Amino acid sequence: MKKKILIPMILLAILLVPTYYLQKNSIEDVLEISPNTDNEIIHSETVNNKIIVLSKVEEKDLQFTIVKKGIFKYKAVYSSYMSDFDRTLDENGLIFIELPRSVMKDQLFCFGLMRDNSIIELEITDNTTFVKTSITNFDGFNYWSADLSKIKNRQILIKAYDIKEKEIIRVEEILDEN
Repeated sequence: MKKKILIPMILLAILLVPTYYLQKNSIEDVLEISPNTDNEIIHSETVNNKIIVLSKVEEKDLQFTIVKKGIFKYKAVYSSYMSDFDRTLDENGLIFIELPRSVMKDQLFCFGLMRDNSIIELEITDNTTFVKTSITNFDGFNYWSADLSKIKNRQILIKAYDIKEKEIIRVEEILDEN
């Protein structure tokens, strides 16, 4: 009786152990970042059990990746490069990226970059709901992100302010129906 249970357990362990060790066990593994490359993680944040990672790749390009932790490993569920997905809204270099709702479990999450380092606050509104964003400065850019799930209308207004509370950017935008 013990042999009938022991043999399948040993076979199962033999099959699972190599599978576990061959998996990508870190975000760096998923993004293929190693000391031998110029690629580096610039910023990451957790949103709804997913990690949004901004990384620098191949000297000039930026990569936005959504990483999810599975049972044994991390996996990329969405990825795009800035060169593929540059949606510049104004002359100040405000870049606006909407993540697909299918990836974010029907949550509308947006992020982007601003080239103007004097901006310290970014607000998004649909005239009924007001959302402030978080801003992180790095390498000559301001990275911003916002949960827009409470926004009901597709037409939004994006405003950016400097330290003196002077409005620098004012852009109307229509959100995708993704």
